[in-house]
Amino acid sequence: MGHATVINLTFKNATANASNILLGHHIDTAIRALSDHHMLVFKIGTLEAVVLNMSSYNLNWKHTNEEEFLEQLGNQLDKEKITYQCLVSEVLNSEKELAMPEELDRAADTIQNMLTQATLRAVPERKICNRSKPWWTPELTSAYKELHDTREVLKNWMREFHIPSLFLAEQVKEL
Repeated sequence: MGHATVINLTFKNATANASNILLGHHIDTAIRALSDHHMLVFKIGTLEAVVLNMSSYNLNWKHTNEEEFLEQLGNQLDKEKITYQCLVSEVLNSEKELAMPEELDRAADTIQNMLTQATLRAVPERKICNRSKPWWTPELTSAYKELHDTREVLKNWMREFHIPSLFLAEQVKEL
């Protein structure tokens, strides 16, 4: 029917799994986009439930370097090379037609673990103090430094411009 190569996955972390907040998960074949995927439909929790995001690990995402993350992910894949190769050959193989839910859960857990470990190594930890501003970025830091340096140059120039030069004063006396 044209959908034999499509695998629709929904990942959830251990906290969401333990609190059983993912409800009504199903594939709605009546809703389609311009692709070979059907719509995944689910509800997360109830309106009165509060779900804490334990996956943030207090990380400073604004200072994340993409190249560093990709390097750490490559290192993690090298570290778990045998597990990754087994996962690809046994579960995520493009020729495999069926997979048991347990296999897919194991694959999702493995992928999530690899991404988490790479993230913990690549993303710096957030250091919160009473002067921290969530909107302040590294670009603002460099722009502020440039503004400060330019201001200092102008202040020094203005000071020298308004104070008569002793050298010029001596030359005027000699005339």
